[in-house]
Amino acid sequence: MADFDDIRIVDIDEKLTRQSDPDRKAIFDVYLTLSAAPPAEWAQYFDARWQMKIYSMKRRAQVSGRYIVIRCVPDELPKYHMAELKAVVAEANAAYRNFFDAQRAAATAKADEEAKNKQAIQDLKSRMKFD
Repeated sequence: MADFDDIRIVDIDEKLTRQSDPDRKAIFDVYLTLSAAPPAEWAQYFDARWQMKIYSMKRRAQVSGRYIVIRCVPDELPKYHMAELKAVVAEANAAYRNFFDAQRAAATAKADEEAKNKQAIQDLKSRMKFD
């Protein structure tokens, strides 16, 4: 099992960022590029934590592939949203790391048990005589 490197927000994808509704010209879907494509569980942790996040200027945001997409006025992003998004990314990293470590421990325990069982069969085989 490979190691998990924390996910970070690293850029805005200018090509994907676009006006979200022609009737609300100031509102955009801003695509924030992540440092890596997050595992599905990480995206679920982020989305769940974002739903629970409360602050006065909160906007809709969710993970979509290698992006966090936030629907907002672009000028709001540095003022109100980036600190909140970074905090939720850090929470998702911590939650995923706990999940990842538990998965790795379970996989290690399973491999150890399989190795122990294999060794027991080899020991049994070495003690037996066959015609």
